[in-house]
Amino acid sequence: MSLLRLYSFFHLNLAYSAIEEDRPHVIERCYWSLLRLARQRALPFGIELSGYTLETTISAGIWSSRRRGARR
Repeated sequence: MSLLRLYSFFHLNLAYSAIEEDRPHVIERCYWSLLRLARQRALPFGIELSGYTLETTISAGIWSSRRRGARR
């Protein structure tokens, strides 16, 4: 019997006008949580994001090596 292998793929998008004021909250509660979970469980996953979301998350330090695995 073959082993089932799963791979998750996430689309990150901060450009929704409904969350304009809550973007830092979305980054902290959703994006950081996703990255921590994947790291803790060694889960294989992919991320797709828009240029705007990439720039916003870079300015928030989400991809910084010094914050890798950090907890808030």
